[in-house]
Amino acid sequence: MSEHSHDDFPETQHASLADVLVWAKESAQPYDAIRELEKIPARLAMIDDDIGLIPADLGYFDRHIAPSSYGPVARRAKDLAKSRATGNSRVRALLRRFQEAQAGSGPERAGRSDWDRLIEFVEAREGFVEKGARFAHRKHRSLFVLRARANCAPQALDQAEIERISRGISASTRKSLRKALRLLAELRVEMLDDPDLRDLLPANALANPKPSGRAKRIVWNSLPLAFRNSVASAIRVCLAQPEDLVADARDRMAAGEDAVKVLAELEEATGQSGRRLPTNLSAAESGYQSAIAWLVRAAEEEGGSRDDLTDLASLMTYPVLDAACRQQIARSEASDALRDPKASQTLKARLTALRTLAAHGLRNPSILATVDIVRRLHAEHVVEPGKQKDPEAERVCKILQRSPEAAARFVNAPSLIAEHAETEISVARASGSKAREITALRRYEAAVLAAIQLSRPVRPENLIRLRYRGSEGASGHLTWLKEKSHAEISYPVGEVKNDRTVTLHVMGADAAILWRWMTEYRARFLRLRGITDTPYVIPGTAKPRLVRKGLTLPDGCLSPSSFADLWRMGTAVVGLDLNPHQARHAVATLVLAIHPGNFALVAAILGDTEETVRRHYGRDSGEQAAVKMREVLLAKHPGVFRQLKKRISQ
Repeated sequence: MSEHSHDDFPETQHASLADVLVWAKESAQPYDAIRELEKIPARLAMIDDDIGLIPADLGYFDRHIAPSSYGPVARRAKDLAKSRATGNSRVRALLRRFQEAQAGSGPERAGRSDWDRLIEFVEAREGFVEKGARFAHRKHRSLFVLRARANCAPQALDQAEIERISRGISASTRKSLRKALRLLAELRVEMLDDPDLRDLLPANALANPKPSGRAKRIVWNSLPLAFRNSVASAIRVCLAQPEDLVADARDRMAAGEDAVKVLAELEEATGQSGRRLPTNLSAAESGYQSAIAWLVRAAEEEGGSRDDLTDLASLMTYPVLDAACRQQIARSEASDALRDPKASQTLKARLTALRTLAAHGLRNPSILATVDIVRRLHAEHVVEPGKQKDPEAERVCKILQRSPEAAARFVNAPSLIAEHAETEISVARASGSKAREITALRRYEAAVLAAIQLSRPVRPENLIRLRYRGSEGASGHLTWLKEKSHAEISYPVGEVKNDRTVTLHVMGADAAILWRWMTEYRARFLRLRGITDTPYVIPGTAKPRLVRKGLTLPDGCLSPSSFADLWRMGTAVVGLDLNPHQARHAVATLVLAIHPGNFALVAAILGDTEETVRRHYGRDSGEQAAVKMREVLLAKHPGVFRQLKKRISQ
């Protein structure tokens, strides 16, 4: 979730959380619910007085507040995930009561009793499916999302209501909604004749809701073959490597083309004029196809048909290019789930890909000029990388600066997660539950990832591809310099984004976590999952995505979605809403607290340029804020600095 400022909450006539707070106190609402409401600004890295800027909207709450960091407002909580869930539940209930009071309705939501009957029907038939139960344990819980949000009884549920509910919930809650719809579909197909159920089911089949704020997907194979061949030809030229370009220039000269033109295009195509040649060909091809699908979607929304597409040049016209930009901006402005179009780099990425196709794939100066004109017409929304304010860095820095306890939990995250996981492992083994032990071991994997990421932050793809041994075409990364207490991880040139060698040292308690995983828990995890060993420290069953040219990687790693789930299992324990990339910002903030103004040191740790680091951390999170943060941390958590100094001195 991004950092929030006054600009994120324009003045409207709608109620804010400040209105809810006043109403809650005047109507003697439960004290615990009021306290949870008062915690929300701190969870969003805002000051208390800014509560009046936050909408009193359940959909906004689910998308932005419910998943936010809870650690800064729950200093003594032993189970932060449970505490956050409890706090969120109290605020949701409070918001519903507020909305009902404003609307003058009674406390009973429409159709609540019928939803209760439907849920009880499913729950009564749950158990072990292999022993004859109709439904697996906890199947009924998927219906909770509908009972809590539907404005009608289950039998009156229709597609319009599903779409309304979907627009106001987060991605994780939308996943629960899809499960509920699958259950309703199953009940309609198999149990519609049951007299206890017949009057509780929707009259018509219900489809999954449309993705919130997202444009419709263009399936590449649905486009005409001739058009796809034209695109493939243009992309092939754009992906050509230096040796291919030299051979092409030789053929063009032999054919009698103008030498000045051939030389200029050769210099630009080979990078001599500043153009950067693609190294990850799969990623580059995917980017070109996405940009073209973006144009196809725009053309169809303007009344065109994909069946009429013949070649790429006929699609890249001014009306289509301009419409694509306008539609993208409109979608971003209308959706709370998408970034502000003035902060998003989507237009920049799309137009850059199309410009390359025009200049090199099609070699068409007229189309190239058209792309450049459209780019200038929408210059306000063509955001250059690194030029805009980084909301992730802002939010992370403010949370750590304002909450020394949150900073302490972050620095100690690997140990906190590992201790939590080991408790779960013991409980799971005592109960004999294989599924619970697998979940607990996955939590321990999150501790391993945190131990590595806090030793020296790397990018998610490097964590996913971390190998403890080599394989054909790819060397291993992990070397134990001292068993149990010192591991060296080295990524060679070609496996890191900035094409440099990155070495990090995992030491002390962090190394002990990694050692125990590699020598004990990892083998157990493989046996319980029933998967064969792979070279990856965190094994899985996926294929590495978007592998660079010249690099061969084996199968058996985590998929990006599994990696994200794993990371969230760890952050739930710590109570900080940080993704792996945001952890880089957190480390940078803490390093600046120890060494205020030393942007060169932060750049070295992150493997970035000093200019980029200064741009991201040299404003509100600069020297003065770092000095104040240092004073508070030293007073309350002196051990944090000792531990962090050990990390950055490696």
